[in-house]
Amino acid sequence: MKKGKTSKTFSILILTAMLVCSAILPVCAEEAAVFESVQAEETLETEEPAGVAESAEIEVNAETAEVPRVTVSSIEWKGGYLRVPASLGDYAVDDLRLEVMVNGQRLTSIMNDYRNLITEDYIDIPLLEKENYFNNTFDISNFAKVGNYAVTVIFLGSYQTDLNGKEISRSEFTIEVKKESRPWSFTDETVSFDGSQDAVFHFKNGTNYFELESMYNIIEIGNSKVFLFSDTNEFSYDMSAGTVTLHKNALKKALAEHVKDGTIIDKMPVWASSVIGSAKINLYDGFDKCLWWLDVSNLDLDSIFAWWESPFTDVTVDNWYYDAAGFVYERGIMTGMNETEFGPGVKLSRAQFATILYRMEGEPEAAYDPSAFPDVADGQFYTAAAMWAKSTGVISGYEDGRFGPADEITREQMAVMMYRYANMLGLDTSMEGDMSGFPDAGQISPFADKEMKWAVGKGLVRGNGGMVDSQGQAERAQCATIIMRFMEGYRL
Repeated sequence: MKKGKTSKTFSILILTAMLVCSAILPVCAEEAAVFESVQAEETLETEEPAGVAESAEIEVNAETAEVPRVTVSSIEWKGGYLRVPASLGDYAVDDLRLEVMVNGQRLTSIMNDYRNLITEDYIDIPLLEKENYFNNTFDISNFAKVGNYAVTVIFLGSYQTDLNGKEISRSEFTIEVKKESRPWSFTDETVSFDGSQDAVFHFKNGTNYFELESMYNIIEIGNSKVFLFSDTNEFSYDMSAGTVTLHKNALKKALAEHVKDGTIIDKMPVWASSVIGSAKINLYDGFDKCLWWLDVSNLDLDSIFAWWESPFTDVTVDNWYYDAAGFVYERGIMTGMNETEFGPGVKLSRAQFATILYRMEGEPEAAYDPSAFPDVADGQFYTAAAMWAKSTGVISGYEDGRFGPADEITREQMAVMMYRYANMLGLDTSMEGDMSGFPDAGQISPFADKEMKWAVGKGLVRGNGGMVDSQGQAERAQCATIIMRFMEGYRL
């Protein structure tokens, strides 16, 4: 129950449903206008599973309580993962579980802990096209065809409550399918990887299906599936081109981690999966059919242990920033403090960061203008970078007009400059990260709020000891990592 109406919080065991069709996981449908749904008064009795603790008392008067219900009468299906507006009434998330019926036929149910299916405002119904694990009997193959489908959502009491499987309410709405679906198809191609470039795989996009990049995805390589890629800096999708790209440095690093245990062979299968809740959905058809093949017969395995040879005594293969330092050093974006030291823990100045962005842009000609910044003299190592940054709007300076070249740059200042640089390049900066996981998010300066959310949403900033640390001074290793994430994330 809502706060104040119960003395206990109940854990939830949600009963959800999987559908049979192709081998693809669909995407979220858009919400339709909100209407009150139809409710029935039937009661569905279910047996209490063995091992469940004695039911707890809940403080709800079944005769007067507002029951949970779906709050739409119809919704348009644009992919099959349905997000349906709902009201829980006087009940709490932990009091409930679900059953779903389509055209009067109950979806095959599985017992699992899908805590994300019920929230205070909506329920999520994953309608899988095909799933081999659970021997589903409900044939929903025509669901991808144009038509209307009657859906009934039954709210039941959680096993941990005294309602224990009893029907509380049911709601009905219609799924309207306006466009016939066509499944995705994957080539059985072999991609050779010698370490010099990314590994690119191809597929043909279906219609009315989910977008891969909108889900939490996993790429697995090898018969034992030991190489897992789930980070946006490790692989990427291009929906219009129909390509999946495994970034070369991430692939080489994964190979290096596993080459010693004998899991690498010359030709390895490549699999792809998506995750919803706690269920992993394979995009391939069956357990034995992979999507692509990766040929590493021409890869020098000895070379993958150090894909660049560090000249710095403070950058070794065991350091978390090893790849990032190599990324910026090999491209001439960042050099060392001297010939033998990179200075990973050294604080970065505003002049140094302006120079880094200037090098990323190819060091275009920038004439000296004494009116640009009163504290930037001609002939300094950062003069051209400051002039370029001022003329492009990447750096505007402090309120008093100063550049502050020697000032240590903060993480939020760096985010603002990179955000402006991305806009200068015409890149998409619309993404906003969820800041609720950072206890110090409220310390972000107003001028950097949008930019820090972008940096988190794009995966450039991932926290420092659990904090977003917007006021903290950026270190050179952190800067190198953020630059690598920026360039790989935008494929620059």
